[in-house]
Amino acid sequence: MTSACRHPAVMPPPEGDSPFWQLLALLAKEPDLGWLDWALRQRGAGTSREMAEDAAEPAEGATLRSRSEPPLGATFPPPQEDEAPPSGGAPPGQRSAAVADCPHCRSQANCHFGPRPLEALRSLEHSAHPRIWKMYGAALSRFVTFREESGGHSTWPIPRDQISGFLLASDLQNRSSPKILGDLAALSYLSRLFHFPDLLLDFVASRMAVAFNRRGDIQRRGWTPFSKGLVRCLVRVVNTVCTGFYDCILFRAAFILAFCAALRPQEMVAEDGASVDPALLCRSDFVLSEDSIDIEVRALGVGPERLVLHLVRSREPCMCPVLALSNYLQARPRREGPLFICSNGEPLTKAQFLAVLHAALRHLGLLPQQFGLHSFWLGAVITAVKRGFPEELILRLARWPDRGNPQ
Repeated sequence: MTSACRHPAVMPPPEGDSPFWQLLALLAKEPDLGWLDWALRQRGAGTSREMAEDAAEPAEGATLRSRSEPPLGATFPPPQEDEAPPSGGAPPGQRSAAVADCPHCRSQANCHFGPRPLEALRSLEHSAHPRIWKMYGAALSRFVTFREESGGHSTWPIPRDQISGFLLASDLQNRSSPKILGDLAALSYLSRLFHFPDLLLDFVASRMAVAFNRRGDIQRRGWTPFSKGLVRCLVRVVNTVCTGFYDCILFRAAFILAFCAALRPQEMVAEDGASVDPALLCRSDFVLSEDSIDIEVRALGVGPERLVLHLVRSREPCMCPVLALSNYLQARPRREGPLFICSNGEPLTKAQFLAVLHAALRHLGLLPQQFGLHSFWLGAVITAVKRGFPEELILRLARWPDRGNPQ
């Protein structure tokens, strides 16, 4: 829901207040969660009453009652004079006293915490360690800052474009994958807490989470994703690190196609000269035309089923997959078998590919141990997500057969 109303400024949390109540104070500023403002004011009023009661002795024979409990026969503590519920709205008996109308609009603000939301919130505070609430509050604060800077509206449930934009902005700020995933988990928890959809069930957000998680795992193994700009630099230094004309043509095509088609290691090169993986792409898997390439690749987890990737001619000649493959096939020995072969006709091996790749990286002043064969596939998928490619295209590019967990 989207609310155009403006609730009164939320009372700042008392100095030294717990991270849980500081988090609620931040949430109470959201128009769709304005009922939290009322709950926080009731909490503040209850604290003031307790201090006043502590300063006075109860009359002799008076019946003592828990200060946290409302007067008998009432659902909530009596509202303050300046916070009396507005007249009108639903007839008495058709809604709980826990639900109040916003004084600036006719919409109903549902709290989802039953007839005693303040007591429910007090119990909820003890369900997690204060460090967790502090982490959730920091994640929410970062999201609100992003939303304001990007000109987004305060809307709950959080729209898909806002959550995906927040994740991408965090990535562009070079925040680590675990921290980005932590922010997504925090926002997802807060969304579910107020009966909104689980953000992790959103397809785009979940796929981005998978990409960030895998990127974190790959970075721990020393596999940093390639960007298009870095692949462009690799292609430009191939002539420097390769000794012969054929090798220059071979590795220029291999680098460009590995990135543009998101090729996996087993699709690019042979483990050694004696064994060939069934997934290794062959010359017959490529159909080249004047302006495009069709590539048949195997989808993961679905047996022999094949997917067709369609690549088109690029306006940038040095990164054009059609031009690179065309030039390579003109120089390649005319024989069937693996697509990438050496001048002697033997399949290009993993060791040979990495030798040239690492030499190019060192020439660019980069650490070779930070990159690997997976860097091409991972960089291509991350680039596609960042550019907002359609879901179907991302699935096809990543070889993910369905919306289930990629294998």
